[in-house]
Amino acid sequence: MPSKYHYYNMITGRNAATMQIHWTAVVFLYITVFVCATVLFGDQADDTHSTSKHNNFVRQRKEDTIRAPSYPNHSVDLRMLPLQDHNIRDQTQGPCNASVTEDRNKCNELQSLTHLNVSIVEAMHQNKQKQAGRKIVLCFPYNGEKHAVLKRLSQQPDALVVVSESFYGHNGALKKTLYWPLHFPNHNAHYVTLDKKVFEGSSLDGIWAQETMTRRILGEGVRDLYTLGAITDDDIVIVTDADEIISSTALSWLRIHLKHNELAVAAFRWFLFTHCYEHPRTVKLNTACTVRTLRMRFKWDSHKIRSTNQGMTLVDIPVKEMSEHCSWCFGNTQIREKMRLNIEGSSWQSRGPSYVFSNAELNHMRSMGLWFDGNVHGKRICTQRQIDTEMKMYDL
Repeated sequence: MPSKYHYYNMITGRNAATMQIHWTAVVFLYITVFVCATVLFGDQADDTHSTSKHNNFVRQRKEDTIRAPSYPNHSVDLRMLPLQDHNIRDQTQGPCNASVTEDRNKCNELQSLTHLNVSIVEAMHQNKQKQAGRKIVLCFPYNGEKHAVLKRLSQQPDALVVVSESFYGHNGALKKTLYWPLHFPNHNAHYVTLDKKVFEGSSLDGIWAQETMTRRILGEGVRDLYTLGAITDDDIVIVTDADEIISSTALSWLRIHLKHNELAVAAFRWFLFTHCYEHPRTVKLNTACTVRTLRMRFKWDSHKIRSTNQGMTLVDIPVKEMSEHCSWCFGNTQIREKMRLNIEGSSWQSRGPSYVFSNAELNHMRSMGLWFDGNVHGKRICTQRQIDTEMKMYDL
């Protein structure tokens, strides 16, 4: 039977031997093309697979920013670590082993770097905790402002308290009694007294000398606490009048942010007689520094916190909740006594023995927010019922 080559030869005019050579060449060509295609597209597939792995790794690294559970304000970002190995997260969770990486030394090195990074975060957190835990020392001269002190002690129960009191009023008049032991006999405050008269009415400095000296000796009380080891250089000293109350948010800011050689400036809302008449002007006062600043820069002279600006960095306390100053927020009896100790015999006296105002006169001034000269203090922000309630509280 004739072969296929015979029929093909009849058509093309070629013999069988020639056709065998032709088919062999065709088969060889197909094999060559197949091999080349396999090599070419195989490399591209490997590249595609490698790119996919890289993208998955990058995506994984973006997701690998983990938060340290004990430190809510700081995160451990694995993107900050070197890129030598893709299994950094596994290495931080346990000791190095051969299944994680082939190079054991590299694994150990990466693990130590990870631990170092966590240690830095922990140190930052501990420093912030240390700052937030700084002690507050409230310092103020006392002259019978009982309700204001009760309010500030209730709002700042964890603060240390240094109180100063003079045996003489601001005009040099001898007091009938010391108010702090009378009003707060059991309070654990560090109490210092001024037993000499330094008032001198012939000059402005002399008129203010008694009040200034009473504020100055507060530093002696702070020094005593420092000597006893109750406070450190990093703690905060606040010097105000008894009726000037620093807000809780301002205290929190001071604990975290106040630095050495800085004076913190607080903004006060200013009220008269009650919290129902507010002056339109915000009062700004130097109020705080660190213990180290008081010790090194001011030599324990606490009055300089209030009065000194030269050579110091003044820092406004940037909080929305302002502090408050409530002037003459007393009952009628205490108002008369304070007027006797502050006004009688001084250049401020304009109406005879001014402390003899009747209850009716004082109640009218308190209810209307009027100063002793008849001037209006500020805007009324309460109802009459609220005014009457606060006045009765002070009269008790």
